[in-house]
Amino acid sequence: MFGTLLSKIWDLVIPCFSHPYVDIELRSDGYGKRNRGLIPSKEPVYVSEAVYDYDFHWDFVMIIKNNSNKPAFNLDIKDLPNFFQIITSLDRTASLQPYEKIELKCIVHHSEMMKGADSVQALKPFPYFTDKIQIVLSYLNERHKRFYTTFLYDKNGQKNEYKKK
Repeated sequence: MFGTLLSKIWDLVIPCFSHPYVDIELRSDGYGKRNRGLIPSKEPVYVSEAVYDYDFHWDFVMIIKNNSNKPAFNLDIKDLPNFFQIITSLDRTASLQPYEKIELKCIVHHSEMMKGADSVQALKPFPYFTDKIQIVLSYLNERHKRFYTTFLYDKNGQKNEYKKK
C-alpha cells in the first residue's frame, strides 16, 4: 500500500519537473551567387580589378525536432537574423508530439559588391559574412509553461541551449 501511494505521488511530481526538449538543426541544401552586373567605371579597368554587384544565397533546411517524450505546443520562432528568411512558414499553432519533427526551407541572402576573383572565396558552406546564426524557439508544455531553445550555428558547428521562463 505504501509503495502504491509513493508511486502515485511520484507520478504527480515528475511532470512538474519534466518538459519537452526541442532541438533545431540546419542542414545545407546548396549555395550560389548571381551576378547582377558590372559596376560602371569612368576609366578603363583590368578584368581582374573590375567590381561586380553580387547576390549570394545559401539554402538550408531547418529541422525542428522534439527530442523528448513530452509534447511541445505553440512553437514560435523568434529573434531571426535579418539576413535569414524562412521560406516554408510555421503555423501559429504548430505542435510537436514526442520525437516528431518539422522541416522548413530557409535561405540566407547577402548582397555585396566585390571583385570577380574575390567572389569565388565567398562561396563556402557557411555564410562568410557573419560569425554566427542565432535562432530562438519558444514553446509550451501541457501545463502552459514557456520554454526556450536557443540555437547557435557558427563555423565550428551547431548547438542548442535550453531555458525555461
